[in-house]
Amino acid sequence: MDWALLVIGFTIGLISGVISGAFGIGASSVKIVLLRVLLGVSGAVAIATSLPLSIPAAISGTIVYHKHKLLKYKTIITCGVTGAIFSVLGAFTTQQVSDEFLMLGLGVLLLLFALLIYKRNGVRKNEKKVQSLNEKAFYTILIGAVAGFSSGFLGIGGGVIIVPLLARLRRLTYKQAIPCSLAIMLIYLIPASLTHLALGQVDIPLFIAMLAGSAIGAWVGAKNIVKMTDGEIRKWFAITIAFFGTILLLHEIGVI
Repeated sequence: MDWALLVIGFTIGLISGVISGAFGIGASSVKIVLLRVLLGVSGAVAIATSLPLSIPAAISGTIVYHKHKLLKYKTIITCGVTGAIFSVLGAFTTQQVSDEFLMLGLGVLLLLFALLIYKRNGVRKNEKKVQSLNEKAFYTILIGAVAGFSSGFLGIGGGVIIVPLLARLRRLTYKQAIPCSLAIMLIYLIPASLTHLALGQVDIPLFIAMLAGSAIGAWVGAKNIVKMTDGEIRKWFAITIAFFGTILLLHEIGVI
């Protein structure tokens, strides 16, 4: 791989890292879109190479959030362990479908969750605010299962799914859900990434080029989010994933 492609890879990592730290997502979806559109790599390789890159970004962001005491550790562990199991299943499932199906599915998913994020802003005033332990456990496990499978199958780190579901089902604010999302992803990204590596789908040179940019960008993004209001976070989160979802769909149908 020549230097120009490595520079592009570093830039993709930097951009997605800032988004990752700012919005509590691994930003694998952003990396996949940029790899697919700018470099034209296959869907399977884009997914496999992007997914492990969310790990350093998640580490950087989690450290910042830990210092600000924004992490809910029981939720993180329960959701993360469940996600780890389902992420491996999702990774093996990628071998059963075409690149086009994977990319179109990712694009549609991004748009759907952008709408969910825009429409739902955590707890409504007229909703019951107290959940029983059983309700919390059920919803946390459900979120982990859905996000974990989607992570392994579509290559998204899971934050795009975890954040709005934590806000809607667990009734956390976005400022609570985003830090938890990054920490949860740390638990299940590793088994999913190892599965893709074992399947021979990771582009190692491109992965290394994107790695440095991703970690740097995540630190910058996480430092800035603590200054934003919950409404601002929700708005820009929705706009960001809707933008990249639209770009991916337009690319896959041949418009761009």
